[in-house]
Amino acid sequence: MATAQLADSDSHEASDGTGTRPNYFVDMPEEDIAWAKDPTQFDDTWLTDKGFYATDSKSAQADDPVTPSRPSQDSQPPEQHSSTPFRFTTQDPLSSTDEMKKVILDELGTKLYFIEHWATTLYREEAPLKDIVKFLNRRTTRYRKSRWVDLPEVPKTEPELYPLFVNIISDIIEEFSTASGHGGTREVLDTSLVRFRHKEANHEGTSPDISIKATGPSFEGLDANSGTPSQLALGVGWSNVAAVIEVKRDKYKDKITDHAKQIALSCRQIWMHQPNRNFVRAALLTENYICLGHLDRSGLYLTPYIHIHKDPYTFVRLIVGLSTCNEAVLGFDTSVQWRVNQKTGRRISGTVDVHDDDTETTTRYELCMKTAPFIRASIRGRGTTCYRALHPDDGRRVVIKDSWRTETRTPEVDFLKAAKDLDGVVQCLAYQSNCAETKAYRARNAAHETFHNRVKSRVVMENYEGFLNTFTSRYQLIAAFRDAILGHQRLLLKGVIHRDIGMNNILLGVPNVKHGNRGILIDLDMAAWILENMPRPNQDYRTGAQRYLSISMIKLKLQKFPAVHDFLDDLESFFWLLLEILVMYRGPGNLLQANSSTSATLLATMDSKDLENVVSAKLRTLTWPCTPDAWWGKACAELLKEYQGVIRDVAYEKELIREDPEVASVQEKYVKLVKMGYVEESAGGQNSALRIEITKRGGAYGIPDNMSKLVQFQRLLGKSQTLEHEIELYENYLYIYGMAHLIHNDFGQWNPTPSPNQGIDVEP
Repeated sequence: MATAQLADSDSHEASDGTGTRPNYFVDMPEEDIAWAKDPTQFDDTWLTDKGFYATDSKSAQADDPVTPSRPSQDSQPPEQHSSTPFRFTTQDPLSSTDEMKKVILDELGTKLYFIEHWATTLYREEAPLKDIVKFLNRRTTRYRKSRWVDLPEVPKTEPELYPLFVNIISDIIEEFSTASGHGGTREVLDTSLVRFRHKEANHEGTSPDISIKATGPSFEGLDANSGTPSQLALGVGWSNVAAVIEVKRDKYKDKITDHAKQIALSCRQIWMHQPNRNFVRAALLTENYICLGHLDRSGLYLTPYIHIHKDPYTFVRLIVGLSTCNEAVLGFDTSVQWRVNQKTGRRISGTVDVHDDDTETTTRYELCMKTAPFIRASIRGRGTTCYRALHPDDGRRVVIKDSWRTETRTPEVDFLKAAKDLDGVVQCLAYQSNCAETKAYRARNAAHETFHNRVKSRVVMENYEGFLNTFTSRYQLIAAFRDAILGHQRLLLKGVIHRDIGMNNILLGVPNVKHGNRGILIDLDMAAWILENMPRPNQDYRTGAQRYLSISMIKLKLQKFPAVHDFLDDLESFFWLLLEILVMYRGPGNLLQANSSTSATLLATMDSKDLENVVSAKLRTLTWPCTPDAWWGKACAELLKEYQGVIRDVAYEKELIREDPEVASVQEKYVKLVKMGYVEESAGGQNSALRIEITKRGGAYGIPDNMSKLVQFQRLLGKSQTLEHEIELYENYLYIYGMAHLIHNDFGQWNPTPSPNQGIDVEP
């Protein structure tokens, strides 16, 4: 038997993580990007042919690079979600095509990034070189004569490699286990024939080739109703794997973009099932090579292939790192801890620690176990995760939100401080501004032009009820909607614009709450200060829900036309939200079909990846009669009609500016768009109220009496030269907020008390 020597490893390792070859990119195939962007592509065949998803008929042949799948009896109804409204709302469950499109566009992008020599610097404490040498030199090891002798030099099929790698990996885990110090267990399983069911999906799942099944504080066993029969037989799923490993043959290792999709698809599901992850890693193995994939909130990067026979040291270290019982090293945020039932593996209690920046004290909150955490599905981006918990001082419910902002963005806490004591806006109880940073998980030389370091923050907020679409009466919905827009107005008067209005960012107030807090505007991650030169949307902007975006913002994405997100865009987002509820719901919990009306069909089109179709659907909606379901009554129908008219005029004016043939300069058009939604800030600083010259001309809130109904909106857009500019802006601002008698001012009757049957008594 050849003896492993320390000197041999030095030829394969770079002690400082640097090397002569620079890091590099690999382009995603143009046809993949085009397929992902094409809204007409619904065929899943090529996905199953590549082995991404399970099929009922595909079996592995000698030349097949795919993973075989289980027979069709594994197909089960989709996982039932908790009825709690705290759960993140989605549209229909994703097909395999839609899910892969999200992986390509949201997680991978147009380029894959490879970091040279980084893998050789990892997990040195978990697997010291002298211990690896000792392990490799044992007579019982599977490494002899400078190779892992069990592995064939030229395997005939991919499945031939599965049990061989299971044995090798099991040996490594047994040798380097840290279970005695950290608790938990690790077990290596061949799961190539096991269908792992996906969250938020309606397909039959995927089958990771090898899974490292785990127990410990951050893992949870399968619920009896949450897995396929093959999953339940092995007791393994996305919620209790430390990592997954895909196996290929060398002849297919150059299909790296396909392998990256498979890795990202698995990591995405691990993240959705393991909410306190800071990052997820997975590996690709062939008979000669290993490639490590790392996903965090800044995106994916990979290592070049490492020869596992010539460099067994790095191979062993990577396996040790992927299976370690040290959950912090594995990628978990250990300030979130669960206790599990030893018999069932199910979580029975949990805690979250929050270090408050203001008081410099750490508070431990007990998690509410009856409410599942809210988890944003996409990995790359803000990665919002929310927990319901109990305050240790008085036992009241609170919400703890983790999110990842780009390093250059203003921390959410700055906006939350501006919102202190404002009705209709979320209230902050404690805040931790920097829990982690994605740059800490990357090599020192890993920075590149598309990498945006993200900073994790944690905020403790007052607890509220469910999203708007969980209303129980017309009165509750309209009152909540009214108070949320008033909250938006109050926030604007503090110099803050929200910029992310959508179904998931407005909550119902708690029962019997005072007027003003019946609807609560939450999630100020995307907020911005209102300055003379408003910030343009940055890399975070893409995470906004497309259905609710204004036409101007869709056109920004479509044409890359310079634009500013002003309060008019937010008010348009409120309109799309109200429209969705009034045309898609026939009473509480009674969601209508997407083709139930013209408006409903157009709303569905607004989720399309074809942005031209999205703009067309929105413009058509603004000119088409929008009729709510009859359940809502005459008052709501009139409300929607007048609101529609205001938004139509705003969209028209902005389009005139964009298409003005007399203005050739794009910058000049940009300035005009900024001016249209401009509100001046006071000299008192970002947190002070805006300076708006108030000239009362009738109406309790300064709205002229002759504007109590909708009038020509153009007058309020700077057309009149007789008014001072500030007064023009003020009328524009207040008129929009008083539009359609919806919000406040003249429309006091929209603040009624509920009738005994919880209807709306007052008609306009």
